[in-house]
Amino acid sequence: MVPPAAPQLYVILSLFQCPLWVCPDLDKYPTDSGPLRLGLAGQHQHSNASMALQLSHTWLQRRCGPGVTGTLKTRFICILAQFCVKYQGSRVWMFCLDLMFIPPTDKRSPLPDPENNCVSQAASFKPSSVMVKGLADAEWAGRTQTLRHGALTYFLDGAHTRRSMQACIQWFRETATQHERNASGAVVRVLLFNTTGERDSAAMLKLLVPFHFDFAVFCPNITEAAASCNAGQIEGP
Repeated sequence: MVPPAAPQLYVILSLFQCPLWVCPDLDKYPTDSGPLRLGLAGQHQHSNASMALQLSHTWLQRRCGPGVTGTLKTRFICILAQFCVKYQGSRVWMFCLDLMFIPPTDKRSPLPDPENNCVSQAASFKPSSVMVKGLADAEWAGRTQTLRHGALTYFLDGAHTRRSMQACIQWFRETATQHERNASGAVVRVLLFNTTGERDSAAMLKLLVPFHFDFAVFCPNITEAAASCNAGQIEGP
């Protein structure tokens, strides 16, 4: 499926003579130990993990060469894999704009074809053991995270767009359903909601209506209380 941003990508990538690939599905990567295990929950993290693998692999091939080994490379792969999983969001499109503006010189680096609206799929490869470890050990506090404190279970996640909110909902539905199935007593659902910027809060909340929360708590963007204020008087940042 071509994303809405594809036409703009075609223009920019053609301008820099930069290749464009679509990341393969995560199950396309061959391993010796079965399916790749991810430290971050959620089906959408599978596409994130595939992009992390592709970015790590591409960067290492360009910067280090295929024959470079050693502790530094091992540490870098692990760190980069975790970083990519965290920070590229839920997009499955990858474009490699080299920081040194090195133009692609081999036939494996296809330029985008805006007229035919066609791009190539990046080739899968066998991840190294440290790449596998980087994906499994990735942590991101507050994203698809489950915390337990006594009888309370917190399901934490964040979303910036309608699409990312849908990914959040899918994760919560699967995780909360499993948790409630194993609960020994009655379950009360409480929504703790906060939003920043100029996002459409009403549209976000509308997507949560089917969950029928028993209570809802709306939190303002306040980080601290001024020392000079009386009780009940709170000053924002």
